[in-house]
Amino acid sequence: MRTVLAHEWLLSSSGSDKVAAEIARALDVTRVITAVADPDVVQNLMPGRRVDTLWTDHLPRVRTNWMRYAPAIMAAWSGLKIKEADVLVSSSHFAAKAAGSRFNGRHVTYCHSPMRYAWRPDLEGDRLRGASSRAGKALRPGLQGWDRWSAKSVDLFIANSRSIAQRIEDCYDRPAVVVHPPVDIERFAAIDRISPVGQGAYYLCFGRLVAYKRIDLAVEACTRLSLPLVVAGRGPELSALRAMAGPTVSFEEHVSDARYLELLADARGLLFPGEEDFGIVPVEAMAAGVPVIAFGEGGVLDTVIDGVTGVLFPEQRSVSVIGALETAAKSLWDRKKLNTQTESFRTSDFHEVLRSSFEHSQPPPTKN
Repeated sequence: MRTVLAHEWLLSSSGSDKVAAEIARALDVTRVITAVADPDVVQNLMPGRRVDTLWTDHLPRVRTNWMRYAPAIMAAWSGLKIKEADVLVSSSHFAAKAAGSRFNGRHVTYCHSPMRYAWRPDLEGDRLRGASSRAGKALRPGLQGWDRWSAKSVDLFIANSRSIAQRIEDCYDRPAVVVHPPVDIERFAAIDRISPVGQGAYYLCFGRLVAYKRIDLAVEACTRLSLPLVVAGRGPELSALRAMAGPTVSFEEHVSDARYLELLADARGLLFPGEEDFGIVPVEAMAAGVPVIAFGEGGVLDTVIDGVTGVLFPEQRSVSVIGALETAAKSLWDRKKLNTQTESFRTSDFHEVLRSSFEHSQPPPTKN
């Protein structure tokens, strides 16, 4: 079968982009379509594949500020006419699934999340501020209606976590099969720890420093307890986090892949205070023998076993993080159990389960 992949944009090597690349490999995708693309990212993630962009890729400065063109991107996806393909797979968290609105074949959506701007604006708070936030609130009913419409062409929803499967049901009144994203488990399991599991020189936060990730809770908790914390990453929250941090909190803005592995090797635990659709970093940490202290909502409910591979705290409040840190300090961690918990997230398993989901789901009747 000729399979086409529609992916939102290819502007970085973030989690959803890496998943799209593995979807292309698993399903032997012949063509990739995306709204906006950076040629270097395309070469890195989709080498040897035909990658076509929508007309939105030619808009001025769209690669550095795609959000100002959000309505145009939505229109471009919904106006797309895909020919010479049997199956369309959309990798969607914004508008890419609208590519199926004029497609006559089978349409499968790997859903990273229903459109967050419509349903979970709290997870996009770093992009929706001031006038944008007020405009977003006014437009939300229309965005929700458009998002429901774009979901009508989907024959099969695949969700990246149970949390997203529930969100798909709530938003679209549709069931979803859960296929967890792939993680390079072998790379992290091979790390030689500098210190015993559950011990180490510091706690670690890793990722983009944006509001919804709630790194502020980790900084506040470790400052109050005088615990060492390394915040690795950069983003719009960096200045505010530096201002509130005590002397035991340090920051590393430019973290290479090699440095990330080094940080995990001597980490006492990973602090993960935000709510993520899935969350690849906690899986990487556990594979490296690092227990996870996380807010107990979203994707971590599929990955972290409370009391076995980490500690889940119930509220996004610093006092809740402090309690979890105190519990973690008293716990005995077993690297074998941490490693075992990550086995099912291997890339090879993702390929196998994804293909199985396609083969065992019923194709739809011919569309008009």
